[in-house]
Amino acid sequence: GKMFEDSLHVPLIVRFPDGFRAGEREAGRVSVIDIVPTVLEAAGLEVDARLPGVSLRQSPSPERLIMASRPPSRAYFSGPWKVMTFDQDPAMLFNLDEDPLELDAPKHAGRAESMGLELDAAIRAGWASRPAFDAPAIPAGAYEKQMRAQLEALGYAGD
Repeated sequence: GKMFEDSLHVPLIVRFPDGFRAGEREAGRVSVIDIVPTVLEAAGLEVDARLPGVSLRQSPSPERLIMASRPPSRAYFSGPWKVMTFDQDPAMLFNLDEDPLELDAPKHAGRAESMGLELDAAIRAGWASRPAFDAPAIPAGAYEKQMRAQLEALGYAGD
């Protein structure tokens, strides 16, 4: 279904080993993409700049662009603004500060579609410009052969 706040707003509780930020509540929007950088920094390890997200040992910028995706739905957030797209339906735009229950999409209907397209392009451009991790290529079919061998070894597959 569509990505309304009641299905997206999930608490994330972080307890740093050193008690840092104990009892604080982060007012800004955070994402699961922030978990890996947070864990790396808390462990005293270098956070690779190629990773998406930010460490939650600092407050993330409220203006940063965040995307949530559950195909065919997408939602983009920046500051108080949220653009929600669903399949071929027109994009919906909400100002969550003014309309936290997401009831007033028609108010911004004129801007919603253009902002949805702009944000989609911004996300694609941002990811395209991010340096890629070096990963060995997996030959076609190799993964399936390996998985089948493991399943056969466990007695779940075979002739």
